[in-house]
Amino acid sequence: MARGRRVHTEEHQRRVLQYERGFILFHELYERNLMANGMDYDTAHDMASKKEKHYRNHPDELHEALAAEGWE
Repeated sequence: MARGRRVHTEEHQRRVLQYERGFILFHELYERNLMANGMDYDTAHDMASKKEKHYRNHPDELHEALAAEGWE
């Protein structure tokens, strides 16, 4: 193993992916909803990325944000 590199188990990778799901789901829903209202992909993607970053910094707000985008 190279020095300084970390070996991640499958279990660790599964937990990381599980943690990421809500943020990714929010990003995709928000982006889709913006485009459904006529926004172009690039602008919608940029806005969704900014919102996703906010929720990554405030994960306690994520559940409510997902519900506002139509996820129940």
